[in-house]
Amino acid sequence: MWSNNDFSILYSICLYIGKESYQSLQTVAKLFTSELNELQNNGFTDEQGNTWLVELFFSADWKFLALVKGFKSAIANNSCLYCECHKNERYDMEHVWTNSHNTKGIYIYILFCN
Repeated sequence: MWSNNDFSILYSICLYIGKESYQSLQTVAKLFTSELNELQNNGFTDEQGNTWLVELFFSADWKFLALVKGFKSAIANNSCLYCECHKNERYDMEHVWTNSHNTKGIYIYILFCN
């Protein structure tokens, strides 16, 4: 598990230039989804025989992450990427939301997952 601030060990695995839509992302994702899952589950072994565990994460704007996670839009009832906050409760700054996985906003299969 990566636990320090050494950003020199972070690498991009894909840069995509094209139309930002679920269909185009689905096409691109098919090219390397199984490889990402294998890397996440098994890590990789270097030339010296050392096995390295890998932690995958996305770095992107809201629209890309929403497409990947299968969300409808920023104005949907549950559009937060990290919690299940309803749009009518966003104004409540006193409420503490648990930073977890939002399953209420998903409407189609999530890319890059089995």
